[in-house]
Amino acid sequence: MKKLDKLIFILTLVLSSLSIVFSGSLFKSDAGQTAVIEIDGEIYGKYDLESEKSGSVLEIKTKYGYNKVVIDKNGICVLESSCKDKLEVLGGYIKNAGEMLVCLPNRLVILIEGEREVDGVAY
Repeated sequence: MKKLDKLIFILTLVLSSLSIVFSGSLFKSDAGQTAVIEIDGEIYGKYDLESEKSGSVLEIKTKYGYNKVVIDKNGICVLESSCKDKLEVLGGYIKNAGEMLVCLPNRLVILIEGEREVDGVAY
């Protein structure tokens, strides 16, 4: 190999390494995530997960049932529910765009809105 070939090879290697390192910060969304709570298809409230006070507790009582929702630094979760199966309680915390918790008997839907981050598999 000639000196110029070695220089081009090393330069290409360095540039490709830098592009891999900085690609995560280029595609990361800075937009805040918003939790939308709906009861029977109607919006009950919207909560910004980044600005919401740590440990905020919402007690949602409707004619369909009761849910206790907690918003903190980990995201949003359903802590208690009056329904039999309690699948939304088992769902734990959600905080990424597109995730949702659903309680069908109580007609509760919690959806995280915001821009989704590009993952490593996306083209």
